[in-house]
Amino acid sequence: MAALKFGRPEVSLAGRAAPTPSSAVCGLVLVAHDRGPQVLFTEKPVQAFMALEPGEEIQVSIPLLEAPLAVTATAEAVSIAGEA
Repeated sequence: MAALKFGRPEVSLAGRAAPTPSSAVCGLVLVAHDRGPQVLFTEKPVQAFMALEPGEEIQVSIPLLEAPLAVTATAEAVSIAGEA
């Protein structure tokens, strides 16, 4: 069976287009402006970690380029709040 094929994620940080992602280092890619929300993508396993302050917003779109059959996508978000 053929595998799913995804395109490059499109990211918006606080309503602004995200800058070019960092180069991958040890399977980690950072997407962030100098200030504001940040997204860290991992290569294996494929995950995204997001850091936001109250009132900030991150939008991520991941294009599905190829799928052998019908696909159902799910996402899970967990809020971890605490003091730095």
